[in-house]
Amino acid sequence: MKAWSFWFRRLIASENTTRCFSFRYSMLPNFFEAGFCADLSALDEQVKNRLVDYTYEAGKDNDGVLRAISYQACPGSVIYRRDIAKDVFGTDDPDEIGKLFASFSAIEDTAKKLQEKGYTIFGDTGALRWFSNSSSPWVNDKGEIIVDQDRLDYFDCAVELYQKEYVAFAPEWSAAWYASMAGPLPMHAEWSALDEVAGNETTQIFSYVMPSWGALIVRDNAGDNKGLYGVCSGVCSFFGGGTFLTVNEYSEHKEAAQQFIEFCTLDDDTARWWLEASNGDVVSNLAVLEENKDYENESFGNQKTYSFFMGEMDKIDYSLVTGYDDACKDAFGAAIISVQKGEMTKQEALEDFYKVVITTYPELSIPADAPIYN
Repeated sequence: MKAWSFWFRRLIASENTTRCFSFRYSMLPNFFEAGFCADLSALDEQVKNRLVDYTYEAGKDNDGVLRAISYQACPGSVIYRRDIAKDVFGTDDPDEIGKLFASFSAIEDTAKKLQEKGYTIFGDTGALRWFSNSSSPWVNDKGEIIVDQDRLDYFDCAVELYQKEYVAFAPEWSAAWYASMAGPLPMHAEWSALDEVAGNETTQIFSYVMPSWGALIVRDNAGDNKGLYGVCSGVCSFFGGGTFLTVNEYSEHKEAAQQFIEFCTLDDDTARWWLEASNGDVVSNLAVLEENKDYENESFGNQKTYSFFMGEMDKIDYSLVTGYDDACKDAFGAAIISVQKGEMTKQEALEDFYKVVITTYPELSIPADAPIYN
């Protein structure tokens, strides 16, 4: 492993580099369209048969040509506090706790019960965005922007959680959000210094909605709460992020770069090494995941986390993914915030959502049954 790592550092540092680059999933379509990524069809059958299905689909361009491969899989989950679950719901069983997040209405009920015991369900309502692809693609095959009942339920749930203060108002990636994984924090923590807890109303956050790499973030920031977490399913299965490797189309050493990608993604020993080194990250190599399905993760109450994530990956529906997702999610999130803060009515916010997306992508259209016409 060390020899390969040394070679890779030399390659990316040299002037006549092999040009094997890594990207996050959301960046791939732009690089495919720009003609940056070389054809990796020689590896197509191996990737299709040996790696997680959605990662194979994500690595192909619009013509179905394989151009990027991931060593990592990032299925989603709800990461929850087992001790809080027992206190409020009498159980910390992942299957039972998953029922509390099975729909947006269930989430509202769960949040209410948590608040009655002094807890908050999420850091902020942004956690719900991971469930925005629960039933329909954002854009259908007619080029129409879809806001179905599930998305309206998501909208209403986010507004209710915010306005009834069921969340801690500690946005993702804020200092307060990280600190909450280890213990109490003040309500409205984004407006308070974390060392001013005394004298303020405090809360503890019950859960975080994130892809599998988020479990590592919680683990590494849990402090004395390490081991008190579990993972369960939510409204729908999802994925997010992931590291994809690709070869520069203009490289003078494509063969060497492709060999390096094979080593990182298709070599079983490499996948085993990464599972051991990361102690919880999820690889895309199906055989190695199967080997480790009974691994008990001590950071998550000895739960068999690889087995759980394998089940979630089986439920991912890649057909719901479109190239318009990021723009739609961002515009929909902005519409929700405007209603949460009383700046717009729901109707005004939805009209603004459609306007923003249509302005960004003029080729799209608003269907006749869009909720703004009701």
